[in-house]
Amino acid sequence: MTTPATGSWWRYVVYRPIYTRSIKIAVVVGTILVVVNFGDRLLDGTMLARDWIKAALNSMVPYCVATYVGVKAARDQARR
Repeated sequence: MTTPATGSWWRYVVYRPIYTRSIKIAVVVGTILVVVNFGDRLLDGTMLARDWIKAALNSMVPYCVATYVGVKAARDQARR
């Protein structure tokens, strides 16, 4: 699969190599962040609904950052 030659951000966001890499990064980094931020509550079994929402956001942030970086790099490379 080749990189989209030109186009909007969304074309790159749905480009398989970018979103699969972003998901992998989000799983690894998000898991580390959840353990660091909520490890005690996970072990105690005292996670509240708001904690689960915050834990989900811990994975969404690295996904967004990785996607942004991947799209930016792919667009810059396509312009050369």
